[in-house]
Amino acid sequence: MREYYRFDEDGYYIEPVITEGYFDSEGTEYTPEDLTEVRPPDGLYRGKFDKNKQEWVETGSPPEIDPEEARLAEIAELKRNLDETDYKIIKSSEYSLAGEDLPYDILALHGEREALRVKIRKLEAKL
Repeated sequence: MREYYRFDEDGYYIEPVITEGYFDSEGTEYTPEDLTEVRPPDGLYRGKFDKNKQEWVETGSPPEIDPEEARLAEIAELKRNLDETDYKIIKSSEYSLAGEDLPYDILALHGEREALRVKIRKLEAKL
């Protein structure tokens, strides 16, 4: 499998393409005009492929982000992280009630979850 990156007629990034490759009628492999195997760098906001230099260049900048919206998004992400560890608490409680050894380091788990709660409270206080 090969990974290519599609761009439009102006060179702007569109999408990744994973395929076995492209072959003409005689079986010779080629790369279509709207694809490159050069991977765009991470963090590229509005990438454009320069065919002459065979590289991706940044042509834009992200729009201004409202600080309140950014805080709300960060709070939502922190809450998702907290939710993702709920099963560990439930499983540990079940093991404890059954008199079994805990499957997780409960003190470390509690510390991680409390750190998330502290961050959430600080961000919510700024709203």
